[in-house]
Amino acid sequence: MSNSVIQLKLAIVGSRTFNDYELLTSELADLANSVSEVVSCVSKGADLLPVVIMSS
Repeated sequence: MSNSVIQLKLAIVGSRTFNDYELLTSELADLANSVSEVVSCVSKGADLLPVVIMSS
């Protein structure tokens, strides 16, 4: 068995009315070291929050 690290690609999608930045960052905190790529877009709502997080 190898000791390789699993890297995840994470897609964040959701409601256009979602705006709870603190909830999203708190839920994603445990995944931070495992995620190698975040797939998102710049639509209003949940899709945009990763862009906001990465630019801060």
